[in-house]
Amino acid sequence: MSRVTEVLGKQKSAVTNDNMEEERGYVSDTSEVSSVLDDGGEILVRQLSKAQFYVDFNKIRRLVKPRNHHTNIVKYYRIDDDDTFYYLYVERCGTTSFNLYDLVQEDSANFRPSEDAKNDGQCSSSAAVQIKERSESVTDSVRNFTLVLDNGYPSPLLLKLMREMLLGLVQLHDKLDIIHGELKLQNVLISKDINGDLCAKLSDIGIRKQNPRRTTGKYFHFPNQFEAGSDSGIYPKHNLSGVFAQGVPYQGVIYESVDAPNRWTQTTIQGPNYKGRFSSSRSRRVFVKGATDMEALGRIFAYCINGVPLFDNTKTVATKRGSSLSDCPEALDLYSSLLNQDLEDRPRAIEALRHPLFWNPEKKLRFLCDAYQRCDHRHAKLSNALNRTAQRVIVGKRNGSEEIVKTWDKRIHEDIYIYMNDHVKTRGDREYDCNSVLELLRFIRNMVLDHGTFPTDVQVTVGSLHKDFYSYFESCFPYLLIEVYNAVRHCCGKEEYFSRYFSGDS
Repeated sequence: MSRVTEVLGKQKSAVTNDNMEEERGYVSDTSEVSSVLDDGGEILVRQLSKAQFYVDFNKIRRLVKPRNHHTNIVKYYRIDDDDTFYYLYVERCGTTSFNLYDLVQEDSANFRPSEDAKNDGQCSSSAAVQIKERSESVTDSVRNFTLVLDNGYPSPLLLKLMREMLLGLVQLHDKLDIIHGELKLQNVLISKDINGDLCAKLSDIGIRKQNPRRTTGKYFHFPNQFEAGSDSGIYPKHNLSGVFAQGVPYQGVIYESVDAPNRWTQTTIQGPNYKGRFSSSRSRRVFVKGATDMEALGRIFAYCINGVPLFDNTKTVATKRGSSLSDCPEALDLYSSLLNQDLEDRPRAIEALRHPLFWNPEKKLRFLCDAYQRCDHRHAKLSNALNRTAQRVIVGKRNGSEEIVKTWDKRIHEDIYIYMNDHVKTRGDREYDCNSVLELLRFIRNMVLDHGTFPTDVQVTVGSLHKDFYSYFESCFPYLLIEVYNAVRHCCGKEEYFSRYFSGDS
């Protein structure tokens, strides 16, 4: 009789806080379904060798409490141990669950498992069979999905999964004061909710491997083996030259876990052009609650978009497919902030949830109109900040051609601009200054107010107000939203007027 079978037999109700039906099943060397809850959910008993894994009892004891359970975190019900093994009683996330790594690999535009296995150099025949089985599991569960749209933007599915990961981190960081510490693709389980939609759950919290291998030359390791815990307790040196422009100052860091909970050793590695607060490389112990998790989330997000781990042996970020973070300015902005070398400037999980990447088109359009409305009340600082973004926002390809133009009227359909300009003349308002970002916001605001009265050709071009309208201007000015967002955030983000965007519910 195994240790787990013995525990289940002797301690029938203790496993799940007195809400357990009759236990059934057995446990293999790793894990197996052991019990069924009153609500029909199943419990998985995970048997982890003490010689191979370290388990943080303090974290798990907090996660076991029913009041600390969360939809986007795999539920823990009990932890037990003997001289040889840890026994973790956790939620079983459906019979068709898989992890985010599997989902990315199965993405039709990004699936090259054989090359991943070859590059890793660790794929045995049994591992190859396991990869194939997991691929088939994803295919059977999800059909006709994509993580990246044709225009390079994250798909609604990817944004939903990212948002759910952030909700799980909010619960850990803000509610429970817990750092995940081992966040990676394999530790994000994907399962179906009661509506049949895919949802993300953070797993393996408080579990890591003993004596981790210190990988060389790879910034983020994605093993072919699907095991608990991480293959590396070390966050290797940053190599930022492939993400940002050559010559841009950077400050890399190395993180090493230490005995004190929620504390890390930080070693500062200065780049050749860095002129920051430190005059020389030095180590110091700092409290970085949640910062490492947010950095890991940024790397996960980049992998889902690019299709390759960041960073490999090269100094450039290669892509498996045509998409990259630069295709979506909002995604690039969030990613850059998550990997900010100043830990204090990295967003918390709740702040990342409020990023415009996760806004719907209606909220994005309302924000642009509110930004102009605030400037219209003589906010000189914000007005100046917006107009300083003209080079990035306005300059670009003429509508329908490859010609580079420097005024925004040339980047939209001519009939739309002519109609709106004639309209303001009729009302006695001033004409539009097509060199000004602020005037572009005024143009958009006026179009929102006049929507429904447009001529047929204009109406067909811009589409419906709550769906196609914002998409039209996004296609013409892809950097408009993020540049306005950053200008507002720095100039007046703490004002009550913008509270719905920066401090309200996401």
